Amino acid sequence: MRSRWIKVGVASFIAFATQIHAIKAEAVERAQSRGSIPKIVYVAVDEAPLFPSSTKDVPPVWTAHWLDVLPVDSGRAANAPLGWVPIKGTSGKKARKGTEERPDAWIRREDLALGSDFHRVTGCWPVKSVLYVGGDYSAKVDFTTDGRAVITEAGDEKWINEKTPVQAHVYMSATVVELMVANNPKKSAIAIVYGYRASEHKLFPEGLPADAQEMFPQSELAGCSDQPTLSE
Repeated sequence: MRSRWIKVGVASFIAFATQIHAIKAEAVERAQSRGSIPKIVYVAVDEAPLFPSSTKDVPPVWTAHWLDVLPVDSGRAANAPLGWVPIKGTSGKKARKGTEERPDAWIRREDLALGSDFHRVTGCWPVKSVLYVGGDYSAKVDFTTDGRAVITEAGDEKWINEKTPVQAHVYMSATVVELMVANNPKKSAIAIVYGYRASEHKLFPEGLPADAQEMFPQSELAGCSDQPTLSE
């Protein structure tokens, strides 16, 4: 009789553990679909330390910088402590040529810009145009004060050309700006990412000041406060 109850107990425990695993997997999937566990995050501060543990007082293992794009470890994210985000490391084949290997780590949520931090610009956008240079291509972006953008003049990028300019819109957090593509299904939703410093009202491609940057005259920003108007 005791052996029978042990077998029943073991079977029940296995069934319970399987159910818990399925619930966790479903929770991760739901969270990812809602965007609460993004695939990537942007560093929103000048320097952001990454730690080997989110629970122990230990020194950082490496440091990320403003506008760095970090891959989120979705497996650990479901059970991450409040205020922390797990980041995938890069080692071996995962490390890009010329870059150092980095271990899995944790970063403080306050040092990041996530999807929920971004809001659509609806008015008082101060930048009239900017020349973006990234890698092997360049693009000119013309804005309107309500946050609309047209991207043209790209070198080797086939998805942008003068005949079919890319329509986009500005979304921003406190220090990071995304141009979201509106009319090109062949391109991912995010076209270009900039840094933004509120104190200077300017864009910073790849964290550096954009020299070829034209601002709207104050006459076109009449009635505006110091910052762009954002949707809720």
